[in-house]
Amino acid sequence: MAIPNKVPPIPSMFYNQTATISYKGELNRYGEYTITDISYKCKFHQQTKRFLDAEHNLIVVVGCVLIDGSNNIGNPIDCDITINGNIYKIYSIKGITNPDGTIHHYKMELI
Repeated sequence: MAIPNKVPPIPSMFYNQTATISYKGELNRYGEYTITDISYKCKFHQQTKRFLDAEHNLIVVVGCVLIDGSNNIGNPIDCDITINGNIYKIYSIKGITNPDGTIHHYKMELI
């Protein structure tokens, strides 16, 4: 039996919320970042995890967001994300891959 090249996509009914990522661009002449807002359909669930980082600072992750891999979200690690009117910071992002190496979905942990 052959291994499939791709995992079946997550059904769109699970992406029931909208996340707006505020990307920071270049500095303008006034010393402010240009901000670009892009909205994505997502699945957000609140979960609380607490752990210590390398410098022994307490990190509290308050939620997790799943975004479909067909969206090219770039590298939003230093960006804000708005879900249901609440603004979060992105702590980590993982691209979950298919067996052929393409991105199936993105998982972001929020602080």
